[in-house]
Amino acid sequence: MINAGTNKQALIAMGKKLHGSSLIEVLIALLVLSFGMMGMAGVQSVSLRGNQAAYFRTQATSLSMDIAEHMRANLTGVGAEDYNNVAGAATASCFTIVGCTSAEMAAQDINDCDTLTITNTGVRGSTGTASLAALGHHCITQRRPNYS
Repeated sequence: MINAGTNKQALIAMGKKLHGSSLIEVLIALLVLSFGMMGMAGVQSVSLRGNQAAYFRTQATSLSMDIAEHMRANLTGVGAEDYNNVAGAATASCFTIVGCTSAEMAAQDINDCDTLTITNTGVRGSTGTASLAALGHHCITQRRPNYS
């Protein structure tokens, strides 16, 4: 039979040896957990940047499709190169029953596109709005190759 007193002394001696090991295990577990949380925060940050870039691409695609549809509706103005006038102008006659010329329609289309409002929602919740013309951009910019 096993001596109960010897077992008790062995358990006490073993407990004294293992006294600080659980604290070290907890500290290591917290260290591993903190690295995991930092990694998750990094992934979230990259995801937000990618989401913002996709949002800007979506806005650019929508704006380009809008002006392309306007140009498709005014093929006479496209053929006469009326859309090369980047300045654009508001034309009241385009909204009447009589209508307007293809050049006036092109000027109105460019004006409408340049005065579109873009809403930008920042990562930290800040929101800003601006028009393309106010930002120094236009819907149509024409770059011709320089072959000389």
